[in-house]
Amino acid sequence: MSHTSEKDISRETSTLGTWLILAVLFLVAFFSYTWANQFPYFYHSDEESKALQLLYGYRNYWHPMLMLNATKTISWMLGADHDAQSITMVGRYLAAIFSSVGVVCFVLFAKRRQGLFTAILTGILLLTLPLLFEVSHYCKEDPALFMGLSIVLLALDMFLRKSTTQRLLFLGFATGLATSAKYPGALLIIGMLPVIFWRFRKSGPVLLFLMSASITILTINWQWIAHFQELTAGIQRESSMLVNGHDGVASQFPHAAFLRILLNQHGWPIILIAGLAILLTMRREARPNVESMLGFACLITLVFISFSAKVSDRYLLPIMAIILYLSACGVKILGDFVSLNYRPLFLGTIIGFMLWHPGTMLSLWITDFRSDSREEMAQWISNHLNKNDKLATSLWTRLPGIYPGQFISGVAPVDYVADLGSLPELQDMGYSWIAVADVESGHFTHSMQTGDAQFEAAYQRRREFYSSLQKEGILQWSSPPGVIYNLHPGLKLYQLHPGKLPATTL
Repeated sequence: MSHTSEKDISRETSTLGTWLILAVLFLVAFFSYTWANQFPYFYHSDEESKALQLLYGYRNYWHPMLMLNATKTISWMLGADHDAQSITMVGRYLAAIFSSVGVVCFVLFAKRRQGLFTAILTGILLLTLPLLFEVSHYCKEDPALFMGLSIVLLALDMFLRKSTTQRLLFLGFATGLATSAKYPGALLIIGMLPVIFWRFRKSGPVLLFLMSASITILTINWQWIAHFQELTAGIQRESSMLVNGHDGVASQFPHAAFLRILLNQHGWPIILIAGLAILLTMRREARPNVESMLGFACLITLVFISFSAKVSDRYLLPIMAIILYLSACGVKILGDFVSLNYRPLFLGTIIGFMLWHPGTMLSLWITDFRSDSREEMAQWISNHLNKNDKLATSLWTRLPGIYPGQFISGVAPVDYVADLGSLPELQDMGYSWIAVADVESGHFTHSMQTGDAQFEAAYQRRREFYSSLQKEGILQWSSPPGVIYNLHPGLKLYQLHPGKLPATTL
């Protein structure tokens, strides 16, 4: 009896310690992801679009409704649903919560699969992931998808260990939640179908799983029922951008852009150890396992998106998170080959080696969040321009206190300042100054136009505009681009010559 009591006490202590670790990780993640997140809502055009949808009650259906509906509900409860900045801040804090929950669930998944050491290392690696740190500062869907993925993995492990009806329903809920975050989450539903069928060898559980996922999706995305046509239009838009790029600006494919992003965020050590973990776990268990299947899914996804015309680091967040978990598994496996006397030194060395690159990169992200080049430009303009000087701006160069967001100004900004007219036309309209961001001009001065032919004329016109501005404008102020392009988009302030500029022809 005494022996049983000691085992129970040990089990309870272990459980209490696990939950304490999870609570600490959640708090560290939440405070990290909400630090320095008070910048104006219109710095990020996607955030501004969401604020306008929430304020005026419409939806563009470019993404599922989880982020928008949750932000709207909480904003209404807090009485913060009448101001664009306030409602955006609610969304940012909600995104931080989503990411923090995602970190906790990923760590719990790692604990169940590979033990406490792997779990803690997974948490540390996720907390030092620069991309997760950045996107958690925005009112955007990526943190919700990350959370959905982590809950799906946790639910999958629970289901594989004990395939009860309750766990099957929970797996359906988790995949429905991920799908309600971003449309690619639907791939998780598809991926679970063969797993469930293989487990039961009959269709009934598969249908039950699909029913659970469908109910979850329709509950969160209730607007889909009455706005099916808008939903299909939104999905078609997102699909078209993968094929044609944005405004005809596209990468040639297949390309290695996403591989370069992975290396920039992780570094070679993490990627190599993750690959080694897949091989070692397959050799140890002599059959495919969860880790090897996750690695295979990452590889297939990476190959598939390498044919995407639009490139964004955000698309890689799920893959990055899985790679970090696999690398933590790899460290544990490698440590098992080392004697106990040398294991602490070995593990400390290899973990330090792994964290060196992402830690260095994260320091750049933190530095960028500490400053704001748009605020610096606004201050320079306030000190040097006269009240009668007219400044041409675009979506990327609106400045706090001078050229604010669409909700405040009531005027939708142009995506590119080149769309306002040629340099001579701008002079005729009274503009004597032009603000440009590298984020917008770089599309045309450094990119290849490989998208749909309908964009060719606009592409060439914009390319000519930015080329002419660099030659004929007088650069009066500039700030280099940073890793956080919403705060540091590479701003340049040009003054046009007092005399009439010659007209340019395409």
